[in-house]
Formats: sequence, C-alpha cells, structure tokens
Amino acid sequence: MICPDEKCTGCGACVSVCVKKAIVLKEDLYGTLRPAVDSEKCVHCELCKTVCPNNQDLSFFKVKEVYASYSLDKSVYKKAASGGVASELYKIAIKNNWFSMGTCFDRHIGVFYKEIQEISDLDWACSSKYVYSNMLTAFKSYYEHLSKDENALFIGLPCQCAALYSYLNMKNKKLTAKLFLVNIICHGVPNWKLLDEHLVFIEKKYAKSVSKIFFRSKAIDESHRGSNSYDYHLRCISDDSQEFYICDMHKKEAYGNAFLSNLIFRENCYSCRYASPERFCDLTIGDYDGLGCDVKYSSSVKQVSCVLVYSENGNILVDKLNESCYLENRPISEPFKYNGQLNNPSIPHKNREKFKEEYLLTKKFELAVKKSLIKEMYFSFNFAAKAKQFIKNKFVFIYTIYTRLKKIGGQK
Repeated sequence: MICPDEKCTGCGACVSVCVKKAIVLKEDLYGTLRPAVDSEKCVHCELCKTVCPNNQDLSFFKVKEVYASYSLDKSVYKKAASGGVASELYKIAIKNNWFSMGTCFDRHIGVFYKEIQEISDLDWACSSKYVYSNMLTAFKSYYEHLSKDENALFIGLPCQCAALYSYLNMKNKKLTAKLFLVNIICHGVPNWKLLDEHLVFIEKKYAKSVSKIFFRSKAIDESHRGSNSYDYHLRCISDDSQEFYICDMHKKEAYGNAFLSNLIFRENCYSCRYASPERFCDLTIGDYDGLGCDVKYSSSVKQVSCVLVYSENGNILVDKLNESCYLENRPISEPFKYNGQLNNPSIPHKNREKFKEEYLLTKKFELAVKKSLIKEMYFSFNFAAKAKQFIKNKFVFIYTIYTRLKKIGGQK
C-alpha cells in the first residue's frame, strides 16, 4: 500500500515516478481512482511511497495578506465565476512566457490538465468543473519546462499543488524555486464516473449530446443575481452550441444538489489535510465569503475573488496582478471567519453511506441521489417563512375586502 485508501487523492504522482511503469490508476465500484501496483513489474524501490504527499512532512505557512480582487477587464470579469483572478494569473503567465496548464473538459474522458498557450485557451481553462481532474499529464510537463530554467504557474486543488511540488522536489529540489503554486478553495471533488452517468441521463432525456458544461457563470447585469443569474446552475451545451439543459443546483438538479450537500466527494476529501488556515502554496484564491461583514468594503462590485498571500512568490504574483486587477487589502480574519473551507474539510452528508448502498444496489446515480436527498430536493423550502407569507397574504386579502365593503356602505 502506497498510502491509506481513505487518504489517497488520486493525484498520480506515484504513477508518474515509477520507472518500471508498474502502477496505474484504477476505479473502484464508485469510480474512485486509486493506484494499483503490478507485483510482477514492481522492484520494491519505494519511490512511489516517497513521492506521495500523504507520506511527507510538508511545511505549511500562515497567511500574510488578504485581498478582495476582481479583473478590471470587463470581458474577463463577465466570464468568471467570481472575480476572474485565475484568468488574470494565466494572462500573466502567457505575457511573461511562463509555462502553465489548466483543466479541460472532454465529454468522453473527463477533466484533465492541458497546456495553456494563448488567451483563447482561457475559455476552457477557467470555468468551474466541480469534479475530479486527472493531472497525470502535468508532472512530466512541468518537470521538462522547469528543467529548462523556465518559470511555471500551476493553479489547482490544494492536494494537487502538494503532489506536483512533491514530485518536482524529489526529482530536483532546485526546480521548485521557479514554480508558482496557487490553491483553489476546494469543497471536495466527486468522481468523474458520477458526473458522466448524470450527463448520460440528461443526454437520453433530451436526445442531445453534451459538448460543454458550466456550473458557474454570471448574469450580464450583476443586479439580477438571485433571479435571472446562472450562478450555481448546471448548464449543458450541445454539439451544435445550443444550451438545452439548465437547472438550479440547489433544487432538483441531482448532481448539483449532491455536490452542494457534501454527499458524493472522494473519501479523502472529508479528512483533507490541506483544508486549514495554514496552507502549502504561494496564493489561495476563491469566492470571497463575508466580504464587508467586519470592515466596510470600498468597491461597488460585490462578486469578487478572495486572494490570500502565503509566501514571497505570492507577493510577486500580487504585484503583477496589480496591473490588471482591483486589489483591496482586507482584514486577515475576515475570509476565515465566513468561509468554512478555509478552516476545515467538508463534513459528509448524514446519508452518505445510504447513497453508497443505494448506488451499488440500483446501479443508478440519479435514483441513489434522490433516495438520499429527499429532504433537500423535494422539501427544501422554509416552511415557517411560507406559513408567515400565507398568513400575511390572507390578512391583506381580508383587509382589502373589509375596506371595500366599508367604502360601499359609506356610499349608501
């Protein structure tokens, strides 16, 4: 065993370091990818155990600065889930000829890392994926470019940043000096198998093939958020570029609801060592929860990114962001007070084990989710608020009738 199954992130560092190609990532019954070792090829060198970030004593850092930030480029900001900081970081890499990779969605193979070479690549790299991403292509690619004395930018999940650093540090400690690591605030990741099954369900229902998906995007007018906004809606785009499916993730959208309810993450996500105030990275970015709750916020733009600086390399990135982004220094305590994912791993839904049982029993993702999230998907409204509104409406109706009758009586 390379590391305990419940701790394995499926990063693939062990696969990439094995010179005998004795390790592959294999799915379990739930689609969770973990390393499987071919005993006939294995020479017991234990490089796989050494490179695994779960087996290393990594140095975690305290946050130095906190910023509220958003791109000043309206076209970038409009496409972003929050403030567009990830896009601006990639633009810095492109401008300065740094090597970088981003996550790309492919309907047939899932989400994987692919090199970013030009601005148009940001269209596929910067959309929220909300699913496991395979980073096997990243290890050797970053090694090759850093070995040429190039700078490199990596934006990924905290566990992926640790895996890439661990791999490069094992190859050559000097390589990591020019590597800029950016964590994305992570709630947890479901397996690709589950999202794939959900998309198959949608494709059969609508008789269309999915070519693109979006989980987060803005309304054109930000004042419409909460009504006409697509924020937290799963959208499916067909091969002919038509949006044929859109559903609020908080309501009857099975995958979205299961994600937001912490029902379907990989097992390791519920004990994530990286979901803490101290981090292993240069920057951490994500939605800014609690903005302005403790100290007044100066800008009128509310949907922004949180930027947390952890190192000198992080300060270098912020200095470069200052050319293209609004940056407002905020109290260090504010984001940690209002965003639980900066402090602790996600807590599994109380019916997680029921979901796993139902999924194995029925072999149907949709049915297993609906049986596990009956309350969330079908009784999610606030009964007290609804009752209060009902009484208020009745009172208004009775009072209106009363005043009209009184007016008629007075006229007589």
